[in-house]
Amino acid sequence: MPDLFPGPVLASLRANPDRPAFEIGPRTVSRGDLLAMVRRLTAALRDAGLGPSRGIGLVLSLSAEAYATHLAAHVLGGR
Repeated sequence: MPDLFPGPVLASLRANPDRPAFEIGPRTVSRGDLLAMVRRLTAALRDAGLGPSRGIGLVLSLSAEAYATHLAAHVLGGR
């Protein structure tokens, strides 16, 4: 059985930290920087009470931070 989301995404970020993850306009965010964002946001969301089966509503623009927040919610098992 293949790893479930977000496992393969996080593995890819760890495996190639210097490669670009996002290029939005003149801004480039590396996979390592995105992984660091996911780690920080995971801790913040955990501190705010998010965990397995807890719900979260997100209204976000298209950005590296938005994707990192989405990944962090899934890391914690949120829905």
